[in-house]
Amino acid sequence: MTIQTFFKRNRKKLGLNNTELARQLGIKAVTLKGIMSGEISCSLETFLKMLEISGYAIIEKDTVTELKSKVRAATRQINTNTMKAPDVVRTERKKKGLTQNQLSERAGTGIHLVNRFENKENIKSSSLLKILKELNIFLCNHDTVRNVERNIANDLKQITFLKLEI
Repeated sequence: MTIQTFFKRNRKKLGLNNTELARQLGIKAVTLKGIMSGEISCSLETFLKMLEISGYAIIEKDTVTELKSKVRAATRQINTNTMKAPDVVRTERKKKGLTQNQLSERAGTGIHLVNRFENKENIKSSSLLKILKELNIFLCNHDTVRNVERNIANDLKQITFLKLEI
């Protein structure tokens, strides 16, 4: 893609006319017209400003590859994390170095409720929500998780590498 094509496409995508885009770029409209026609060379400063206005960032390809890898790993972890709620509470409590009594106190619940829940006994939902909140555990259904995964996958697909002819 040429720099001229890049400018034209993104001007249209942004819904700006030449005068408005030139103003945002800090150049004269006639200069922008010259850049878009290929008659005038684009300065690095103007090009970087166009990237910024268009929502692009310059990042190394290795960074994108690493990001994609981390997202895939997180998605696999979400898919394989089939622990039951009492096991999640126990695991998170231990990660934070809390005893059952300490967690009960912090959550403002009865002293034995954490123990009862971790042993898969029923407790009031209001007490459970206090315990979950104290541990920063959030509830979501499987559809929500799938939607998050889909959104992340779509965002990754939208990462565009521009190959510009200079």
